[in-house]
Amino acid sequence: MREDQSVQQLLGRLLDAASSVFTEEEKQEVREFLDANENLLALETIVGIFVEEHKTVPSEVLHLAEEVINAMSIAGRHLVRLLKESVNTK
Repeated sequence: MREDQSVQQLLGRLLDAASSVFTEEEKQEVREFLDANENLLALETIVGIFVEEHKTVPSEVLHLAEEVINAMSIAGRHLVRLLKESVNTK
């Protein structure tokens, strides 16, 4: 399986995990990035929605976000930190 397919699958799982707290509009915004294969923008959008909208971050979301970052081989630790900080302020 190609790396981008694996990342797409993980991002899909991440969006599914976030679905219980995301609005339809928020989910659609993320889907548009996924459909365009804009994986980093999709991840940043998911994190941004949680942080900016002060949404409760399910533990599965945090775990999957870390998996996505590892699979993408990006220096995205700041995104996980933002999610963790959001969890700690609730």
